[in-house]
Amino acid sequence: MKSYKLILSALALVAALSVNTFAQETANVAVSAEVVTALTVANAGDISLGTIQAGLASTLKAGASDVTANVNVGVTTTYGQVTIAGAASAAVTVDYTGATLDTDPTSTPVAFTTSAYSAELDGGAGLFASGATINLDGSGDATLDFGGTLASSIAGSFSTTTNGTPITVTVTYQ
Repeated sequence: MKSYKLILSALALVAALSVNTFAQETANVAVSAEVVTALTVANAGDISLGTIQAGLASTLKAGASDVTANVNVGVTTTYGQVTIAGAASAAVTVDYTGATLDTDPTSTPVAFTTSAYSAELDGGAGLFASGATINLDGSGDATLDFGGTLASSIAGSFSTTTNGTPITVTVTYQ
C-alpha cells in the first residue's frame, strides 16, 4: 500500500513538472465618470389659444421672441413654458411631443402640432425641432417656450386634461 502511495506521489510530481507553463499578461481598464447635477424639468405655464373660430386651424407663436404670426387665436392667449435646471453650461438634448385635445371619450380628438423656441439653442436663439441641443447657461438654467398649431375642429371646449394627451418634454445630458 505504501508503495502505491509512493508511486502515485511520484507520478503526480512528474505530471505537475511536465505541464507546459505559460507566462501571463495582464491589462488594467480604467473607470471614470463625470457625475453632474441631476436635471429637473418643470412646467412654468400652460398653452391657451383662447376662444377661436371653429373650422379653422389656429397657430400660437412659441413665446414672446418667436416671430411666427398668431392665426385664429383669442384675445387672451398664453404660450407654454418649461424651465430646465442642471449642470452649469451643460449641453442637453430636448425632445418633445405633440398633443391631442379632446372633450370626452366619444368625440374625435384634435391634433396640436408643437413648436418650441429657446434663447439657449445651440447656434443661437430660435425655433427648434424635437431632438435639438440646448446649452444651459452659466447657472445651469434654460427656459423653453412652446406654441403650435391646432388642427381645424368642430365647436366645443377641448383640452388635454379631458381624455387628451399633453405635450411631454424630455431632457437628457449629452
